[in-house]
Amino acid sequence: MIGAMQDISTPKLYGQQLEEQNARLKKIAWLNSHEIRRPLCNITGLIPLIKACANNTEDLNHLLSLLEKASTELDDTISKINETSQD
Repeated sequence: MIGAMQDISTPKLYGQQLEEQNARLKKIAWLNSHEIRRPLCNITGLIPLIKACANNTEDLNHLLSLLEKASTELDDTISKINETSQD
């Protein structure tokens, strides 16, 4: 009878908050391991190509535009992580 009269709303609320926090942390971990890696790999791969095309302006401009795109994707992903961590 005593157990039926105890208020369990506070522990239940804490449990829900922990589940929400864990979901956010899982999303952040996924973004870190997948979404950041793609543009970072693109940037890492473009650097030697840019160095090799130093004398070819047309190719260099194309590679620089790809580098800019990868940098923008990386910045967008970091913004997503910041938004997710502040929810």
